[in-house]
Amino acid sequence: MWWAFQSPAVPAGTFAKVDIGAGTTNASVFRIGQTYSNDRWVKSRLVFYGAGSSPIGMDALDEALSHWKASDPKQCLQYRGREDSLLSDQHAVEFCGETLDGIVLASRVPWKQLKQKLGGYVGRDRDWHECRTFLIGGGSLVHELRRELPVYPFDKTVRFRVQDLEAPPDLRTMDLNPVDREALPFVLVAYGLSQLGLAIPEVNTPDKVEALPPMRIRQLPDHEDLYPP
Repeated sequence: MWWAFQSPAVPAGTFAKVDIGAGTTNASVFRIGQTYSNDRWVKSRLVFYGAGSSPIGMDALDEALSHWKASDPKQCLQYRGREDSLLSDQHAVEFCGETLDGIVLASRVPWKQLKQKLGGYVGRDRDWHECRTFLIGGGSLVHELRRELPVYPFDKTVRFRVQDLEAPPDLRTMDLNPVDREALPFVLVAYGLSQLGLAIPEVNTPDKVEALPPMRIRQLPDHEDLYPP
């Protein structure tokens, strides 16, 4: 979410983030606020309305796939990275339905918190109808989940736009090459933690949130930094 805030390609507005990791699905709903400064609007703060972490993720999906394949569940990691191709079989989707539904339900947790804060207003606010979704983690590569997750919980006919992110300019591999887009879902959380050294408070109104600090563009290490004499 730190890079979502900093990315020039991401406008201010309402957003949902779903991180489908190995053992958990983490989700949040937030707004990127903006301030009018020097004759232009500038993104200035993150306002969180809800967040949750549920103990279901890709491990559970791999285990369900192992049962579908009638293989040893203890060897379920053999399906890691193959989930999307395996779930192209409708029988696999039906067999893994309970796990897939569990991940989708986990993504709805922050929306319940949002509704508790805003009440019926959340259903009338067009900003939330036009919310964009960030999907990260291994589950973001599974088409079945990408199809089910970007849906407005209070009106299932409304689908959100999935917002893709480009690689941050200072995020490089060990050989100093730009990070491949395929790797971004797995490294953006760590990237944000390396940048941001403060907690985002939970508040009900945007004016209670302090402005985020500017992005620190770090100098890439040279050969001597990586391999001192």
